[in-house]
Amino acid sequence: MLRIRLVVTGDLEKAALGPSLERVLQAAGADVSFDRPLLLSGGAMTTSPLPDPSNPASRMPTTVRRMANALVTETFLGPSRTLPDLVVGIDDLELANIHQPHVVTAWLRRAVHERIVERFSAQGAESPDAERAREALRKRCSFHLLVPLSEAYFFGDAAALTRAGVPQGTPIHRSGTDVEAFETDDPEFLPIASKKNAEMAEHGCPWWREERHPKRYLEFLVGRSGGLYQETEGGVRALEALDWPGIGADPQAVHFARALFEDLSDALAIPNALGAGVVSGWTYPARTVRRETLTLRNL
Repeated sequence: MLRIRLVVTGDLEKAALGPSLERVLQAAGADVSFDRPLLLSGGAMTTSPLPDPSNPASRMPTTVRRMANALVTETFLGPSRTLPDLVVGIDDLELANIHQPHVVTAWLRRAVHERIVERFSAQGAESPDAERAREALRKRCSFHLLVPLSEAYFFGDAAALTRAGVPQGTPIHRSGTDVEAFETDDPEFLPIASKKNAEMAEHGCPWWREERHPKRYLEFLVGRSGGLYQETEGGVRALEALDWPGIGADPQAVHFARALFEDLSDALAIPNALGAGVVSGWTYPARTVRRETLTLRNL
């Protein structure tokens, strides 16, 4: 049995993402189990726009460093326990960085490289021990993005919305079919979104688009009937039972989710549990890319 440990940044993913993925992968024929995930403190890496990582003057965001350190530790250092077969970091892309997933992944590659150099500074960055560490990361560690955040995928599964607290029969207004490009055109929500966008712009966040924030719209849908969306309750119920294959039925949609399943399915030697389709090149490289040039399995 292949053991996987997730490294996550949110309570929803800590509680429900492992069981959700395990259920779908086992149904696809995989012999897999998910260890208890590691929840990083400090939140997501991506809640503010990340600067250009190729600029030496750009300071390493603390949240990026925290994720990189955790991936390195969980992959080949670890506490006094058996190391997992595969370590997978998961973060939301968020609205702040939805236009630049390549910047997020570049930062993580840089942070992992710097952590290896720091960890093996005494032996030298090109020492055999350092190279063995890099090889372990290339074979047993990945990093993936949920886009723009976990709740987006609920909008591809009507039952998930019900579990999250949206009353059955509630009209769902969503433009487009790809939940990773989520946007609502709900005429009741748009005035609320417009006001919030203006407020965020005044506070130095001109990139904010409330109508593209699935969690905010979900909160609106649940709240309109007098309910309260709580990610550790309704969100957990929705994510645990999420119909991932149904969400991935369109081969041209959910590129980032399909990349996650492509990576996991490759490690498990099974077909992609979401089916064949387009995967994000930012989080899963083409088969022609030489794996020895990567920093992680998929980056």
